[in-house]
Amino acid sequence: MESFTIIRMRDQQGRFLPNESSLVIKEESPSQCDRPIKITKVKGSYNSYEIKERIFTDNQLDFFTVLGMILVLAVLF
Repeated sequence: MESFTIIRMRDQQGRFLPNESSLVIKEESPSQCDRPIKITKVKGSYNSYEIKERIFTDNQLDFFTVLGMILVLAVLF
């Protein structure tokens, strides 16, 4: 029975470098919900992200902003 070990190189911070022989396949997975999400990287951490569910999309926020301005102008004049 043969035994062997795989030696992976590390960077200066001690993290494993990617294997050159491994294939990287990126696929887009279907979303479970239709609500938009916002993903932000947590500063000072490695591979940590904060995920926030958003109530409105950017287009909807723009629409409500313009509608609010129109209503304020209609009340003032």
